[in-house]
Amino acid sequence: MTTDVLLHSGTNLLEITSPPVYTLEVLVEGTQEIRNIYLWRASPETGEIMESVGSQNTDELGRASFDLLPAGQYILRGLTVAEELEAFTVPCGPVTLRAK
Repeated sequence: MTTDVLLHSGTNLLEITSPPVYTLEVLVEGTQEIRNIYLWRASPETGEIMESVGSQNTDELGRASFDLLPAGQYILRGLTVAEELEAFTVPCGPVTLRAK
């Protein structure tokens, strides 16, 4: 988004608003291995995958986090389809995947 700004001599004040963003905390239970976790934005109407948000590696405790997410529907998947979750809504509490 762009907007025109008119500056005057002296003090100028510019106020920019943006939608709130959230952090999603993920836990992969049942494994001590480093795993790659993938996050997609989902359609709010159908729950189907719309676009990739990115991926993170879990730490040694199976934790990963995705920062700066706008509110909305998402799908999270681990290394296998068995680790996929149905669409869920951010903001939310921690999300857990079970290793298969």
